[in-house]
Amino acid sequence: SWLFLTTAAATLVHAYEQDNNNEQCGLYLAESTIPNAGMGLFAGQNFRKTAIVGGSSVGVLCSDLDVHNGYEPAWPQYNYFWMPDGAEQEFDARVSEAMVPGIGALANYHPWHVNVKPRPSRFVDTMLNRTVDPGAGAVTYYDVDFFASQSIGAGEEIFADYGENWVLRRQDEGKLGIFPFKGDYEMASNIVQQVRQLVVENEEKSEKIVSTLKQIVYDLNDAVGSVLPATLHDLEHVLQNGITSLQLEKRSVEWLEEHGHCMDHIVPRKSTVEQAGRGLFATRNLKEGTAVVPMPLLHIMNKDEMDMYDWETNEDGDRFRTDENTGKQLYLNYCFGDPASSVLMCPTSVGILVNHRSSTSTCTEGNGQCLADGNSDGPNGELRWADWDETNEEWLNYSMEELGKATSEGRGMTLEIVATRDIQEGEEIFIDYGPEWEETWNQHVANWKPPSDVYADYAPISFMNNRAPLRTKSELVDNPYPENVMTACLYWEMDDYLHYPDDYDGEFKFSEWEDEELLDTFSVPGHHFRVGSVKVLDETWWPCKVYREEERGFFSVRIFQKPNESSTRWTRRGIPRFVRSLPRKSIKFIHRMESSDQFLPETFRHYVGMPDGLFPEAWKNLAQED
Repeated sequence: SWLFLTTAAATLVHAYEQDNNNEQCGLYLAESTIPNAGMGLFAGQNFRKTAIVGGSSVGVLCSDLDVHNGYEPAWPQYNYFWMPDGAEQEFDARVSEAMVPGIGALANYHPWHVNVKPRPSRFVDTMLNRTVDPGAGAVTYYDVDFFASQSIGAGEEIFADYGENWVLRRQDEGKLGIFPFKGDYEMASNIVQQVRQLVVENEEKSEKIVSTLKQIVYDLNDAVGSVLPATLHDLEHVLQNGITSLQLEKRSVEWLEEHGHCMDHIVPRKSTVEQAGRGLFATRNLKEGTAVVPMPLLHIMNKDEMDMYDWETNEDGDRFRTDENTGKQLYLNYCFGDPASSVLMCPTSVGILVNHRSSTSTCTEGNGQCLADGNSDGPNGELRWADWDETNEEWLNYSMEELGKATSEGRGMTLEIVATRDIQEGEEIFIDYGPEWEETWNQHVANWKPPSDVYADYAPISFMNNRAPLRTKSELVDNPYPENVMTACLYWEMDDYLHYPDDYDGEFKFSEWEDEELLDTFSVPGHHFRVGSVKVLDETWWPCKVYREEERGFFSVRIFQKPNESSTRWTRRGIPRFVRSLPRKSIKFIHRMESSDQFLPETFRHYVGMPDGLFPEAWKNLAQED
């Protein structure tokens, strides 16, 4: 009935409002429920399945670090990097890694309790125009969201999926002990159910049965044994609350309010500042003195490792850098530093998206100080060391040698942004980056010229994917795509389709094959490769070219070897790979390697400055010119 529907709708709206109470912090940083895991993230409100958790974040790419440095730098960031999850990120360079501040860097991993997953990142290269904007390439264009993969209750810890390879690598490095995987928890859960029956049948020996069985299983498989209950009391607890209930403790919201630190006072969105890309905006009214957002730090000991160089390939296909410096990694713009130090401190929360507002400069066109309305009223936040992080006092007194050792062993120190006046909901947050940063930016703006010889025939990929039609092999002869554009197709190697014609052998020559014969011989069906399949979040986009349109919305495409994948059998044999009837949604435009704005020559790069007295004097190890 209409009355029933109206009542039901009102109930749902009320529940939504309860779950999304703007006054109640929705995400906290607090001590993890996993022993020795440090800090973790916790839900301060209920999140329904598929709801966005923690607001939007970004992906900041680091490209080919091993090639540009001649070695893999010993950054703690390698334990936090995500592999690219979209074609645009994946083909930005030969090897890209993404720092995803917020949930991507701060959520812990538990294989049995993964409750958030990333959506495929969105590439937005229309915020700035490389032909008119000095800030083009100085900010990341990648948006990343994490959604609840199951319902999450207030007080539950947020767990992301790092993947088993992350654990195995940490174990190989000796940095992680016994770590049960999902299969180990499944086996332990099954064992608990069987022990339950044994206990019922042998009540007088129940305590001995539980402890003895745990020890036997531990001796056979320490990962499974480590999560089994050791006492009858623990067994009853596990049977009632689940296999991980002895390890993971749900926090109360009251506990989080007392011991945690709110992470959603702010949300990223397009900045009011010219050239700045994204900024941080208050999600609720904030009083003067409020800690707006904490920023746990990862250190880099040598900022020269941000330098990038031209590279060449030897006869074996290995790449090596030349002496020609081509710029610096974009990640530099998202770290704090000091001109007298080689050390960088890079935040792991979205706090690093806070923009600059000078305490002294006035608004003039192009100097980065102007709000959308042409006014500037100075910063409304400032940096300070978080007094609740016990590592701050210890690390701030480290020598460079001690800092290097501590950095190699893990993470330490937390900055936070504090409101210097009352801030209204919806207001953008600003800090002062310092005079050195401001002077460098003003010089960049004054000297900037549009790139003239880098992909002059350029088109934004966002524009291409929204409006441009696909072109077939024959159409591209007379009407090629812009220089920076290529296509990628959803594809992965499938064991069922690795066979090749038995009667084909020898050197492949296209001229000897008719199109239909070529497609019949070397094609696999395209119905497997659809957006929305379980594979889509894996590294499944491969370079391709549209061969022809089979029917409206379906295409035959040629797949090419993916640069950062192991050589396929068809590549080794020198024969082509085609996919027939691939849906249009499984084909997208991407930019050619190193053609995106972040690789433009003379793109602005500079770390964020810190107020006088905040950067440790003992770390100022570089000689300064008078």
